[in-house]
Amino acid sequence: MLFFEDIAIPMLIIGAMGALLGLILAIAEKVFEVQEDLRIKGVYELLPHYDCGACGYPGCQAFAQGLVDEEFNRVSLCRPSNPSQREAIMDYMNTTPGPNGEIFEVTI
Repeated sequence: MLFFEDIAIPMLIIGAMGALLGLILAIAEKVFEVQEDLRIKGVYELLPHYDCGACGYPGCQAFAQGLVDEEFNRVSLCRPSNPSQREAIMDYMNTTPGPNGEIFEVTI
């Protein structure tokens, strides 16, 4: 009986608390889920991936985020990109709607 009182009961209490906290975390993950705009990945894949900062952003991922977030509308800010990449990015952005269903028009 000494084992049960000294070790088993605290182990059961800690196990129950762990299960409860795990359940709370699982529910919070679903409730507070953040939907990322898939166009960011699409634009990023079309960029040259130099992460040079010539556009004024710290890297290609930030440039793609800024373009999708409508901070600017000129693809030519990415100086290392070639004309075919700029055309592909412009076509992608002008034909792919965002989560709200609207299309953000960009220019070269």
